[in-house]
Parts: sequence; structure tokens; C-alpha cells
Amino acid sequence: NPQLPLTWFASQDHHHARALREQGDRVTPARQVLTFNRLLKESAFVPEIRQMLQILEEAYETPVDVEFAANLAPDGFHTINVLQCRPLHVQGGEAAPPLPESLPPEHRLLEGHGALIGQSRKIKLDTLVYVSPADYAVLPLRDRYSIARLIGNLLQAMHAKASPALALLGPGRWGTASPELGIPVLFNEIRQAQVLCEIVEMRENLIPDVSLGTHFFNDMVEWNMFYLALFPNREENFLDRDRLSHAPNHLTDYLPDAGKWGNAVKVIHACDLAEQHALWFHANVFEQRALCYLEKNAMDDGP
Repeated sequence: NPQLPLTWFASQDHHHARALREQGDRVTPARQVLTFNRLLKESAFVPEIRQMLQILEEAYETPVDVEFAANLAPDGFHTINVLQCRPLHVQGGEAAPPLPESLPPEHRLLEGHGALIGQSRKIKLDTLVYVSPADYAVLPLRDRYSIARLIGNLLQAMHAKASPALALLGPGRWGTASPELGIPVLFNEIRQAQVLCEIVEMRENLIPDVSLGTHFFNDMVEWNMFYLALFPNREENFLDRDRLSHAPNHLTDYLPDAGKWGNAVKVIHACDLAEQHALWFHANVFEQRALCYLEKNAMDDGP
């Protein structure tokens, strides 16, 4: 577009032009690349953005993440419109205690190494919402949208009865716009969860592409949700699929008409996994290691 003030954004690519000349190629002087040199050095754009962020930080009492649009005239005059603004901070808290060094094999439900985002923590879980990778992978795309809405309705129904500490586990990208890549939920539908686990597994010859937290990063930070990507086929990573598959499914306790989705979506109460045991999620971000495991309740210990 000849009306765009490109001279504020683009500069001649002298380095590339010199390389082409050395090869004997003809170079036109119009070749330009985006550098934003003039905008950053010769206009008031940077000082105004800095002042805007300082004002917003004072108002929110914390650094902020903003999305903005800028309109620039040929003379360098510009207007800046803030489109979105949210606090950008990680909630404080005490460091989580060391992870257990040895667990009986029958007490280990999940172990992940790497791709952990959030603050180290140890929390007692009440419920797991597990989307079976194998069952989800064979659903047509329209049903995957139905699963996403189902999960949103499920979490709303669960929190209408109580406020359970829960973890979400399922294949591929949560929050994707493309259901072939994962589960197309909206963050508002799952924001009540304490833990989100993207499983890099669907079925044979199909490996989903997980988001590694990028889809929901700012939302997860704001809501203090913990994220991990689980790679079951990698060394030291583990998921007890058999225990999850055979645990009682409480889906219809919350959504009585959702029985047809019972193979793909399971609602698992911690008390059903092992009698007189609590379910813990324990993550150490510095070690990039997370465990979900069963531990015998202290009150049940014998003399």
C-alpha cells in the first residue's frame, strides 16, 4: 500500500544487497526489510509506551501485559489504543517440600520430567478429569467440539456442588482452535482447575502437538494454574493408564445426560483410587519434575 508510512518501519537491506552484488546479481535500491529503526529511535513511540506501562502498573499495583494497536501518520504522529490489559505476575508462596525419592510402584499415578510451567507446589487433589487419548483420537471433529463444551459444563456443575481441587489430563493442545490437534476448550471453561496436563499421546502413529503452555500462558499465570506436558514414551515419564481406565467414572453424577461420552471422559474421585489414601500432586519447577501419587492418610496409620 503506497499510503503506508513504510519509512518509519523499513530500512534498506544493505547487508543482503552487498552479498548479492558480490555474487554478480543485479540489485534494485528499493529492496527493504522491516527494522522499525526510525520508529524506535526518531519518534516518541518508545517513551509513550513506557509512560503508558508505568501508569497501568501503578493502577494495577503490578506489572501488566498489554495488547495495543498503533496508528502512524507519515509525519510520525501516532495514536495508541490499548486493546487488552491484565496483571502480569506469579503468585507468591512457600517453596514446595522435596519430592519423595522412592514410591511403591502401585502408588505412582503420574510422573513427568520437563515442560513444567508454574510455581513449585504440593497440593492434595480431590478429582481428576481424564480425557482418554485413544478414545478421543477416534472421535469425529464435531464430537471433539462436543467434548470441549462437555468439559466446560462439567466443571461448572462440579463447582456448583463444591469446589474440588482438580487436575485435567488429556491429549494434545488444550485450547486449540483446531480439534485435530487437541481439545478446543476455552480457558474460562477450565479456569477452576489447579493442574492442566497435556498428554503427548493419542493412538498408534499419531503424536499430538502440545502447546507447552503457550496457549494459556498469561491466563495460567493470573489464575495460578500449574501446567505440564507429559511424554509417556520418554524415559522417566509415566502415566498409569490402567488405573485411570478401571477407576469408577462419576461423569453422570454431575451431568446425567452425558453417559454416551463416558468412554472418552472420566471423572475420577481420589478416594476411589486407593482406600484410605490421599492423592497428591507435587511439582518442583527447578528440577523440572512432577509427581502425582497416592499416600496413606496419616490418621489411618497403625500403632
